[in-house]
Amino acid sequence: MEQKLLKFIIDMKELGFGLAVYQVQELAYKLAKTEGREHLMSDKTEVASKWWWNSYKERYGLSLRILENLSAYRASMSNATMINNYFEKVNHLLTTLGIKDNASHFWNVHETGLRYVVKPNKIMTEIGKCFVNKRVYADRAEMHTLVGCICADGTWIPPFVIFKGVWWNDNLSEGSLANSRTRLSPKGWITSELFLEWFQFFIHSIPPNRPVVLFMDSHSSHITPEVIELAHEQDIFLLTFPSHTSHLLEPFDVGVYRALKCNWSKQLNSYVKKYPDKKPNNGNFYKLFNPAFTETFIAQTIQNSFERFGIMPLNKSLILIKSQAPTKLIEKQTMGEILPGGSPRDSEELIIQNQTQNANKKRDGSAKCHNPPSGLGKKSGYNLRRETNRPT
Repeated sequence: MEQKLLKFIIDMKELGFGLAVYQVQELAYKLAKTEGREHLMSDKTEVASKWWWNSYKERYGLSLRILENLSAYRASMSNATMINNYFEKVNHLLTTLGIKDNASHFWNVHETGLRYVVKPNKIMTEIGKCFVNKRVYADRAEMHTLVGCICADGTWIPPFVIFKGVWWNDNLSEGSLANSRTRLSPKGWITSELFLEWFQFFIHSIPPNRPVVLFMDSHSSHITPEVIELAHEQDIFLLTFPSHTSHLLEPFDVGVYRALKCNWSKQLNSYVKKYPDKKPNNGNFYKLFNPAFTETFIAQTIQNSFERFGIMPLNKSLILIKSQAPTKLIEKQTMGEILPGGSPRDSEELIIQNQTQNANKKRDGSAKCHNPPSGLGKKSGYNLRRETNRPT
């Protein structure tokens, strides 16, 4: 009986519908009742006791984890066909360039947002306390954008920070890390102009070894004619992840930025305790950011991120089957298409059934591959990106 329950718990977790403790207790009672063993449970509440749950958890090595949201689009793209297609194209590019085993040629750029209001941690309090609050600076603080870039050999280039605003003040860059950049945008987000400036900054910050492969998402601000032309001139190959797969394929997304957010929260909590009557702002941003950044961006963490996501060394088997389990809930139809010039394209229409049984929703998550031309000279290029007008 307990083995059946364990299998159900694991299966539901893999599908993205993990069970809470009270749900497991209710299921345990129902299973015990079908086996004629409900006398071992609580007849009054019709749920398994807390003592049973603690014992069951210890016997089968279970633990409680906080769930992370996984959208339907991300779940639909986490399928074996998409993952295999992506790794085949990466393997073809790296083999053709002759840099498959050279970590110093692999770079990954990604943005993340930093706020002064962060998710609170659990605290100690007396039993029976109804209201437990944490003092914050606002209901929802404005967001700053960090553009970071890491290399598979464990190195990184200085950060590129974007504040929300239009009027420049020299105090904004006070205390920033050496050779870093601080810029403004009206909403605090990355724009095509700022990404082009960052790309020029990237070219001057990395070693002169070429060719270089830059892994990134396919946001509309990244894929512009100016960036692509400059990449061709510098022998830099832009390789974008398939849409909605950064949680599976991108080293930065989980491997580095998650740790950065934890360290950023620690710095904010320390600041609140030390200066309870002061509010952090753009003027003292780097006093909080620099310790969190330097603690996170260390060689071992970066190298582990590239290895964990199967890039260095190249190993698609590290993207575990259990990460693709949510796809089982989504019906998909796959078809192949050949583009002019003989380049293959896998076009996938993902049909997501609406729970209200209204019209089906369709989304094109296809990826396009321009194979590198023969010779791979200075003007050569490789771009893997989805054909859609919607940004990631």
